[in-house]
Parts: sequence; C-alpha cells; structure tokens
Amino acid sequence: MERAARALEAADGFAVLDFQEAARLRVAGVTKPILMLEGFFKPIDLPLLHKYNLTPVIHNAEQVEMLRLAPLPAEMDVYLKVNSA
Repeated sequence: MERAARALEAADGFAVLDFQEAARLRVAGVTKPILMLEGFFKPIDLPLLHKYNLTPVIHNAEQVEMLRLAPLPAEMDVYLKVNSA
C-alpha cells in the first residue's frame, strides 16, 4: 500500500476501507486527505478519525447519532453517502 501511495503521490488524496490501511499510510508519511469509505462502526472508532486526520463517509442515521453524541475535540469534515432509486 505504501508503494502504491508513493506511485500516486500526484493524487489529491486516498480512499481506504479500514483504519489499519489508513494508519499504515499515515505512519508511512502520507499527509494528503484520506477518505474512510466505510466510515466507522462504533463510537470507539471516532478518536481514530482525529488521531489520523481521516474523513469518514456517513452511511446511516446511527453514524450521525454517534457523531452527535461523541465528545469530539474539534469539528470534523464528513462525506454523506446517499442511495438513490
């Protein structure tokens, strides 16, 4: 993954599925935006978004509620996934 990130360093950012992948990129020195395509699943995941400066995709109302109730240290950008028929 780190090798791919170096090869794609002209990209505006990256999108990954899980926190392990995002953390690997940050530890490897990637500073560009990282979008979490699956968002998060539990309130315990929220501190990782701040720790690694990640942007979650919000898929459902439960995620919105978790964000609303979380004692976050700062505002956070999010992307909203909308299914259309």
